[in-house]
Amino acid sequence: MNEYTLPPDGSLPPDGDLPPDGDLPSDGDLPSDGNLPPDGNLPPDANLPPDGDLPPDGNLPPDGDLPPDANLPPDGDLPSDGDLPPDGDLPPDGDLPPDGKLPPDGYLPHDGKLPPDGYLPPDGDLPPDGDLPPDGYLPPDANLPPDGDLPPDGDLPPDGYLPPDANLPPDGDLPPDGDLPPDGDLPPDGDLPPDGYLPHDGYLPPDGALPPDGKLPPDGYLPHDGKLPPDGYLPPDGDLPPDGYLPPDGKLPPDGDLPPDGYLPPDGKLPPDGKLPPDGYLPPDGYLPPDGALPPDGKLPPDRYLPPDGYLPPDGILPPDGKLPPDGDLPPDGALPPDGKLPPDGKLPPDGYLPPDGYLPPDGILPPV
Repeated sequence: MNEYTLPPDGSLPPDGDLPPDGDLPSDGDLPSDGNLPPDGNLPPDANLPPDGDLPPDGNLPPDGDLPPDANLPPDGDLPSDGDLPPDGDLPPDGDLPPDGKLPPDGYLPHDGKLPPDGYLPPDGDLPPDGDLPPDGYLPPDANLPPDGDLPPDGDLPPDGYLPPDANLPPDGDLPPDGDLPPDGDLPPDGDLPPDGYLPHDGYLPPDGALPPDGKLPPDGYLPHDGKLPPDGYLPPDGDLPPDGYLPPDGKLPPDGDLPPDGYLPPDGKLPPDGKLPPDGYLPPDGYLPPDGALPPDGKLPPDRYLPPDGYLPPDGILPPDGKLPPDGDLPPDGALPPDGKLPPDGKLPPDGYLPPDGYLPPDGILPPV
């Protein structure tokens, strides 16, 4: 007959059954309710939890091991599959995720803390470093970026959402204010401007591309239609026309500079060669000659007005002093005298024609009519 050691108080379990191996816990004490696990097996070390209570269902983990401190979760429930984390440690507060499931690898975050709502990502995967965001919250959809990495500072955008493709910029940094564009999309290459800020209204150009140098205009706004010049470059000083529109073809002058006052011609077109007058100013009314060409030397008349009909002399050359006749009309054939000079009073004959040979009298005075 086997000899059994009875508990210190001499009591047997309520059903009178002892463990299959006949051994009682090493301290001889039975659970507070006197019940042993359903299978009658005790933990390998035969020690029960400090409070003597077994899980509500009476089942111990498959391997029989209890957490290192022998404490079970506050509600006494073990993970759904009965497995404890590989290191045996439960979260500091002893609580398991609401569904009772641990991450696939069984590991909890490094600090042992679960998100405030207790939920882990849907796939159970934690970030590669095992750390959750500083506030413990995961994105609203609980999905982490494809590589599992969160921004370097651990902060998510204010609304908690990541870009639609869940990819973060290459350096992992989000804009300083944390806001992503309204559609959530980042530039195609994932890079943000050097200062990290996106346009003030959050909208990127239709193709998503930022200027090649990554710099935005000083006020942070892109052209109203969102389109950048074909080469992607903005004017050197970053300033756009006051109305925010670029020329219809999107091209800027060769040197990239807009007129000093920022205004483009009413039709938005620049001269065919893209060059502005040397002083950068366009005619006061903004209109260029019908063919769009400025005088070959780029100079406009002193008063900056072009002839009423907008046409320059056939050769594009203005009189040496830049002055046009008082009424602004050039000779009907558009040709100036060979020396380019007009009569001293600037008046042309009533019919507008100069002498056939184009030469004026030595004193420049035409006969009175």
